[in-house]
Amino acid sequence: MKIQAERGVATIDELDDFTSLSLEIIGPQDAAIGPWGRWVDSAHVAIGPHILLELAGDVADDPDWRDRFSSMISYARTKGWSDEYGAVRIHVANL
Repeated sequence: MKIQAERGVATIDELDDFTSLSLEIIGPQDAAIGPWGRWVDSAHVAIGPHILLELAGDVADDPDWRDRFSSMISYARTKGWSDEYGAVRIHVANL
């Protein structure tokens, strides 16, 4: 999945790619992340799975898609790519 952020608004593409999760910032970095995410460090943003589901839209209602999404989030947790609140750490691809 690829998330794009510009001026606090996020969209998500490649919804069927559960093997990677990245964020592309368009425009000024300091204005890109809205209330839906928070900077972890200079190259990563934490985003809650519930936000990703919201960004996915209607496809998130599909049980098969939801199972694959849950597996991706579980895998991220096993790798230590989540925080104590359940937010997933996502690499900012274009920094």
